[in-house]
Amino acid sequence: MHDIQSWLINLDLEKYVSIFTDAEIDFETLPDLEEEDLKELGLPIGPRRKIWTAIKCLDATPSLLAKGSENPIPSDPVPLPISDVAPTSDAERRHMTVMFVDLVGSTEMANRIDPEDMRNVITSYQNTVAGVVAFM
Repeated sequence: MHDIQSWLINLDLEKYVSIFTDAEIDFETLPDLEEEDLKELGLPIGPRRKIWTAIKCLDATPSLLAKGSENPIPSDPVPLPISDVAPTSDAERRHMTVMFVDLVGSTEMANRIDPEDMRNVITSYQNTVAGVVAFM
C-alpha cells in the first residue's frame, strides 16, 4: 500500500479520498499531519479519530512509508550480533531493564486489515526494536 486512496479504503473511509486529494496530501506527507489538520479538512469526529489513530500507527512503523518499494516491510529479522566471548561459568549479578510495550491501536488495526499485513506490521516493529536493542 503506497497511496492515500488504498490506505483510506483499508480504513473503510474511501469517501474521504477526494478531500485528501484536493488538499494534495499524499502518503509521504501523511505522517506530518496533526489532529488539528484533520479537523481543518472538515472531517467528522468519528472518521477523524479513526484516521488519527491510523496515522499514529504509521509513525510507529516508519518502514511502511518506504517510497517506491514493492515490499516496504522487511521480511527478514534484524540479525543480532554474536558475542566472540565464551560464557563464563561464574555467576554474576547484572542490572537489567525490562520494557513492556503496548502498541496503541494495534487491536483495532488487527480487526481492520488483512492478517498478513498485520503480521508484517508487527514484524517491522519487532525488527526495529531488535535493531535498537542490539546497539545498546
